[in-house]
Amino acid sequence: MSAGVVPAIAEVQRLVRELLANAAADGAKRRQSMTARKSELDREIGNLVQAIASVGISPALQARLVAAEQERAELDHEDARRSEAANGVPNVVPQYKRFVMDLDEALARDTLRARAMLQDIFGEIRLAEAGEELYAEFESPLQRLLVAAGGTLLGRVAGTGFERVTFGL
Repeated sequence: MSAGVVPAIAEVQRLVRELLANAAADGAKRRQSMTARKSELDREIGNLVQAIASVGISPALQARLVAAEQERAELDHEDARRSEAANGVPNVVPQYKRFVMDLDEALARDTLRARAMLQDIFGEIRLAEAGEELYAEFESPLQRLLVAAGGTLLGRVAGTGFERVTFGL
């Protein structure tokens, strides 16, 4: 393994921890919002059932009750999906190490394969001139790299967008 791989792995581990922390914070906010909405729906469903018991069912009451119960069921389903996904966070470091070693070998022996792997990591790379400087612009590669290495990520990557990176061009 080349000397540059170890610091890169440490950086990937740091970024994955940051990504998971952001996803956990976003998830906590979403759970709080969902819990509040579920309480509102439970109250509304109870009120609708009480109204139906008092005055009988009408098409409007029935439609509103069905809509409220359906929204409640969707929130329960989303909550269950989020719980399952949170339990399935993979350890991407072994896949990342293999991917980097494969890329290192491809760069040395198989240019076409290396180009395809780099395309997986960086997506579209645009060259941009700024004065007499030449820059390569591309999306933040963390999420693309981890997906290319076999990882599955939840949430979003902080700071995604185009970053100005030079390769000594």
